[in-house]
Amino acid sequence: MTLHRLIVVSFSVLALETVSGSYLRAEDAQPANDPSETFDAADASPASKTPTTLPAGHPTIPNALPAGHPVIPPQATIGPVDPAKMAGKSLPAGHPQLPAPTTAPGTDGIALPPQMPVKSATLEIRVVQGTPGAAAITAGTPTLELYHEDKLFASMPTPLQEDGHIRIYDVPVDHTYIPVVKMTYAGVEYELVGEAIDQEHTNQDLTLRVYETTPDAPQWVVRMRHLVAQATATQLEVNEVIVIDNPADHTFVPAAGTPAFAFPLPAGASDVTVMSGFGADKMRFENGTLLQPVALLPGQTQYQLAYSVPIHDRAATLSLVAPVVEKNVAVLMPADESNVQTTGLTSAGTTDMGSGVKTRVYKASDVPANQAITIALSNLKVAAADSTPIVAPAVDAASSPSMPVGDNPPAVALKADPQRFAVIGLIVVGVIGMIFAGTRRAAKVDPSGVAQAPR
Repeated sequence: MTLHRLIVVSFSVLALETVSGSYLRAEDAQPANDPSETFDAADASPASKTPTTLPAGHPTIPNALPAGHPVIPPQATIGPVDPAKMAGKSLPAGHPQLPAPTTAPGTDGIALPPQMPVKSATLEIRVVQGTPGAAAITAGTPTLELYHEDKLFASMPTPLQEDGHIRIYDVPVDHTYIPVVKMTYAGVEYELVGEAIDQEHTNQDLTLRVYETTPDAPQWVVRMRHLVAQATATQLEVNEVIVIDNPADHTFVPAAGTPAFAFPLPAGASDVTVMSGFGADKMRFENGTLLQPVALLPGQTQYQLAYSVPIHDRAATLSLVAPVVEKNVAVLMPADESNVQTTGLTSAGTTDMGSGVKTRVYKASDVPANQAITIALSNLKVAAADSTPIVAPAVDAASSPSMPVGDNPPAVALKADPQRFAVIGLIVVGVIGMIFAGTRRAAKVDPSGVAQAPR
C-alpha cells in the first residue's frame, strides 16, 4: 500500500496537523470553534509536538516534508495588536500617516471606520389641489429656495412629475437652511415654508396646496386681532397680529385696481411695516388704510404688522375698526402708572409675562363690522429706547387651541428692523405668546402708497 493510499484509508481516525505533519486521533481533537484553542507559530515546529501512537501494525510515517517541498512559513498570531510589540516601529518611508484607530466593545481591537457625516438631504415636494372637485395638479414648476441666515442661498426650479410630486436629492446641509417652496398656479404665487434642515434633520416632506380662483369676494372675517402697545420717548409703538379667515374654497383674485381686502389703521398711524403675510411685499398704505392688492387665500392667513402713533402731552388714542366681524380681540400694554380708558373692551386683569413686567390685558369678542374700539391713554410713562419691552413666554401657535394659524402661515423669516420690532405680539387670552423680530424680508410701506423693495 502506498503512502498516499494509507493516508486516505486512515483519514477517518486521524487528523492531519498542517504545519508539523504530526497526527492526532479524531476523538482527541479540539473543536474548530473552541476559543481555548489558540494557534501559536512557535508550537508549529516538529520538535514541539510528540506524535500520537499509531494503531498496531500501522507503518511508520516520516515526520518531515517530502524532498524538495518548499518550507512553510509559520503563521502570525491572530488577535488584537499589542501596542508594546509595536513600540519603536514605523511605517515605510513615504507611507501616508494612518489615523488612530477607533474601537468599539466586542470588536477585539479591530479598528472601525470613522462616522461619516451626512452631506445632503432629500426633500419630497408635492403640489395638491385644494379646491374640491377641481382637477388634480399634474404639471407645473415649483421652485425650492434655501435660506441661510436670512439670505437666499440657492434657488432650484424643478418640473413636477405627472403625479404632482418631485423628489430633490443632494440638498446641501453643510449649514442650517430653511426650505421654501413656491409655485404659481392660475396666476397666483403660493408659498410653503418648511422646517430647518441640517446634518441631523435631512429628509422632509413638503406639501404645497393651491386653489382655483374666483372674482367673487368671499365673506371673510377677522378670526383674531391681538395688539401690543408700548410708549417710547415720542410715540406709541404698536405691534399687531391679525388672522384673516376666508371660508371659501377658491382663492379670491380681485379686479385690477381693486384690493383683495382693505384694513383701516388707527388715526395718525405712520411708519407702517408689514412683517409677514400673503402678499405682504405688495401691500400699500393709503389714506390711513392698509391695502392688500394680490389675492385672498382660502382658510386662515396670518399677518404681522407694526406702526407708530404720536404722543402729545403724554397722551395717545388708538381707534381700532375692521370692515368685517372681529371674532377675538386682545390688547396688551404695560401695567404702570398710565391711565387707560377703553370703549368696547373688557379688562382681563394683569398678568406677568415671565419677564418680570406686569401687563394689562383687555379683550373683546364678536365685534360687529365697522364698530370702533377705542383705547385712550394718558399720563403715559415715556420709556427709554433701550427699555425692556413686554415679553411673554413663547407659545407654539400651531398647537395652541386658542391660536388658530390656519392653512396659510406667515412667510418665514421676514426681515424687520431689530431696533423697532423688539417684540411682535402674538397674544392669546390667558396665554400670550410673543414672536420676536429677526425675519427674512419685511415690506416697508411707503406713505405714497408704493411698497418699498424688501430689505
